[in-house]
Amino acid sequence: MKRLLLQVNIQPNQSQVGRKYHYVKDLYDLSHVQAKKYALQCGADYYQITDYNFLPHKHAVYQKLQFLELDDYDQILYVDSDAVILDNTPNLYNLDVNFAAVPDYNWSSTAKSTIDVRTKLCKLYNASMNYQPFCSGVVLANKKFIQAARPIYKQYLDSFETQHDQGILNKCVVDLGETYYTLDSDYGAWYKRGKYIVHLGAHHKKNFDIDKFCKKYGVNL
Repeated sequence: MKRLLLQVNIQPNQSQVGRKYHYVKDLYDLSHVQAKKYALQCGADYYQITDYNFLPHKHAVYQKLQFLELDDYDQILYVDSDAVILDNTPNLYNLDVNFAAVPDYNWSSTAKSTIDVRTKLCKLYNASMNYQPFCSGVVLANKKFIQAARPIYKQYLDSFETQHDQGILNKCVVDLGETYYTLDSDYGAWYKRGKYIVHLGAHHKKNFDIDKFCKKYGVNL
């Protein structure tokens, strides 16, 4: 089995495409160090996308879709650069699944706001109301999924401007039957501090303190 751990590490500059984003160097550097360590432990290659060459007219977040063009690997794990893999994380490559991801919200919640979000997203993706939209910050795909999704994602590159790459990947899963392996929220949910992967999206990363983080989560630099 040939495996890859992929991350995007594109620093903002004058040629940046799309909306601005907050580049947190300490957080991203830590994410990359931990991801490289994890890849080595799991017997996987490690690679960073550092430019816009794949989709030059799209935002940095779209560049992760390059994994859908790779046939050299049996499994590819993608992890956002604001997500930190902790040292106790089990080997995700041991999962025998086509595609795995963390649900974008706690969809078991009966809160009206959560139900409204799910309804909106399922309509956006033309999915059934049983579908659980996922976050694209941590995803695992095998070659079968990659090859099946390749002709699909290209149709939707300009279809989900508010959801970006996440909308495209969800649409691929919907078009392929709405089935994916659900990773527990401990593997990188943005709304909960994970036991295995801590995903610091949006405002959570703006005041990132690497020393406090490493002390809290037992990360040894």
